[in-house]
Amino acid sequence: MLFELDVPPLCLKSNDDGSRLVVGCVDGTIRYYDTTCSEEEFVEIWKFKTKSSIRAVDLDDKRQRVYAVTKNKALCVFDLETGKR
Repeated sequence: MLFELDVPPLCLKSNDDGSRLVVGCVDGTIRYYDTTCSEEEFVEIWKFKTKSSIRAVDLDDKRQRVYAVTKNKALCVFDLETGKR
């Protein structure tokens, strides 16, 4: 399956069963996708814009968190369901 982003991604991380995907982009956007809803495209659950480029992302299903490291070395923690910091 292919999907397009309006800005280049720098990092990707999926959960253990591959049903969710987190993408960190050059413009500082973190996007969280459901990969099981449609065979044609991923469904965006939420996105969040930071001030700096995203360098790494990680997904913790047990704690229901998404972690992101930005270019300015900040560690951001997001709620998995809502996308809030």
